[in-house]
Amino acid sequence: MVVLSIVLVLAGERGSRCLTYGEECSPVPDVLLYGCFWTTVATGLAATAWPRARWTGARLATVVVQWTAQVVLAFLILSYA
Repeated sequence: MVVLSIVLVLAGERGSRCLTYGEECSPVPDVLLYGCFWTTVATGLAATAWPRARWTGARLATVVVQWTAQVVLAFLILSYA
């Protein structure tokens, strides 16, 4: 999802201008982007390692947090376009 979002941003005029010249970039803080990315990675690993038979509600909550962080990250990347 992240790679596709980056490709879509770079295909646009504003995204390529931001990459090439550093102009017209979105004011989204890098800390927010990296925070969403690492939240997605950590919760994805936790959901993968979580036993399926124990605490299924907590595992489901972990997956929901992962997908939410991933969608927010995609929207933040697409805001550059």
